[in-house]
Amino acid sequence: GEFVPQMTHCRQCRADAVGLLGEDRALSLFSDTDASRHSDCANHDFPSVKVAVASRHDGLVDLHFGHAREFAIYEVTRDGTCTFVERRPVAPYCEGPEECGDLTDSLAGIKKLLRDCQSLFCVRIGVEPATRLKEAGIEVVTTYDRIDDAVRTWMVKEGAGHGETDTRQ
Repeated sequence: GEFVPQMTHCRQCRADAVGLLGEDRALSLFSDTDASRHSDCANHDFPSVKVAVASRHDGLVDLHFGHAREFAIYEVTRDGTCTFVERRPVAPYCEGPEECGDLTDSLAGIKKLLRDCQSLFCVRIGVEPATRLKEAGIEVVTTYDRIDDAVRTWMVKEGAGHGETDTRQ
């Protein structure tokens, strides 16, 4: 057979690659050795910060910003350790043309909810919300990876705090 790259932007595209809808097994496809491709973060002068993650499954950045019904908040330390702090519920920003209401009010609420976070990790995000979050001082990082690996990659590549980042390999 021929190799076809896996689509990662929505669960329907991944369904035949990783399991049935609603039973996403993508996290189990990552090996523990995947972390070895990242540099050691302990060498960087990096303050402890909070980051928000759009995640459907614990431990994985796997959700589009507009579909998030909650954000997982993590504390990230200088050595790259990510510790789960809490879940913050939020009304989804937009789930399609029929469901999108007043996006300005929705985004204002999300910015307020994440005001103590330095970065937001998600699979995808639209140009408008990414720009508005950046203006509010929240860096947007787009990736599909384990949360701890995504944060370490962000720390190494960007040193944290350099605008919008795409950590997909």
